[in-house]
Amino acid sequence: MLKGAYRLSKTDDIAVSLHHFEGQGTMPGGLTPAQFAANPYQSDRPFDEFTGRRTDGSIKYTHNDGVNKFELLTYYTDSFRGSHIEQDGSGTTAGQRRLTAAPRSYKTFAVEPRYSRLIDSGSVVQEVSVGYRYLKEDTKETATRSAYYRPRPGFDAYSLANPAYQTSKGGTTAHAFYIDDRIDFGNWTVTPGVRYESIRSFNDVINFTGSRVTSALQPKADANEVLPTVSVMYRMNERWSLFANAGVSFGPQQYAQLAQSTNGLHAEKANTYEVGTHYKSEVWSGELTLFNIDFDKELQLARSIVGDGQWTDLGATQHRGLESALRYELAELNPSLKGASVSASYTYTQAISKAGVFAGRDLPFYSRNVAALGARYERGPWTFNADLYAQSKQRSPGSPDTGAVYITQEDATGRLGNIPGYATVNLRAGYDFGKNMSNLKVAVGIKNLFDRRYFNRSVDNNGGKYVGQPRTVYLQASVAF
Repeated sequence: MLKGAYRLSKTDDIAVSLHHFEGQGTMPGGLTPAQFAANPYQSDRPFDEFTGRRTDGSIKYTHNDGVNKFELLTYYTDSFRGSHIEQDGSGTTAGQRRLTAAPRSYKTFAVEPRYSRLIDSGSVVQEVSVGYRYLKEDTKETATRSAYYRPRPGFDAYSLANPAYQTSKGGTTAHAFYIDDRIDFGNWTVTPGVRYESIRSFNDVINFTGSRVTSALQPKADANEVLPTVSVMYRMNERWSLFANAGVSFGPQQYAQLAQSTNGLHAEKANTYEVGTHYKSEVWSGELTLFNIDFDKELQLARSIVGDGQWTDLGATQHRGLESALRYELAELNPSLKGASVSASYTYTQAISKAGVFAGRDLPFYSRNVAALGARYERGPWTFNADLYAQSKQRSPGSPDTGAVYITQEDATGRLGNIPGYATVNLRAGYDFGKNMSNLKVAVGIKNLFDRRYFNRSVDNNGGKYVGQPRTVYLQASVAF
């Protein structure tokens, strides 16, 4: 990563960044309940792996004279991702596997100018902002798979021919126009805004066997949406404030959704509402937020136990709950406790289907209750932390197909069934050597102190049960210069 900035004048700056990374790794794959009971850390996926790389750069020009502010941002990305995943057979190929791959690349260019003006009339201060974003993205993907084989010791699936059976070439052109006005008067801040998005996507898909084309699909999706928002804040005093937000969020179809759907999907759109309060003093700080998110049509990948799935309209869903956090400095109780503090956070979420055969039931893969407790002590160059994290059970009920049963008991594959909640304890101690040693910081810690055994599930091609992180001791160090 390389970043640079240059001050053209007292009011004008330009910043440039360049970034590149490459990564590769192997993936263990999920386990059946029998495999998990025998050894939760084993893997029967010797060929599952991923690779990826990305290069991106950006240039940003800023003018700010205290009244007028103008920003011009442009960026470009060139990325690639690939993987090999074994896919289980079914029916006549039960007990066999084939090796699949789907290398894909993305190129994106975007430019966004934004202008803000400060208007001070004495009793009312406004900051009006207008902007526009243009984005152009191109993507290419090739899907390949080998013939079926029976896994056995010493067998190398990479040695098999892995011919292509599908190619796709897609693109997106998107425009966004937005305006908002932050209005400060008395103890109030009101910010109305509106955003207009126009997005056009396509994905040309060709299926073939050998050199013979068997089918061709050219799905397209156009979306034009007006997204209003408004936020209100009232300052009770310099420490305590109340706020409320309302808005409309929007997500267009992705390439995979276009290629894997035959029933004409809709863009995801949701109405979001928040109301809450913030408080901060030298001793206490805390926040409480109530939220409600209503989707008219949420999308879900309806995937069978083996093979590819189909994206489908899950239908209306509702996500509601509360987020809270609290922090207290213990020096208020006794001066000898200076540097010590305790904190707590709690989130309650209820996310349920409002339509379909699973109406009224929890959506998959989320916890209704998530909580954390923490204690921190700073003395001189030392810092000590102790944290408790806990979450309640999750669901993996299966796809909401017509006539489907909401599954709560674990099935034989390990993909479906409830996921028990768990709690872990973490400890950490750090030492700051200060400026004389180039701000060297060293820390040692333990994650999952009591080696709590927990797991998650996946319903992908390499799905099943995945064991959670065991007791882990780590050492970290950093130097600033």
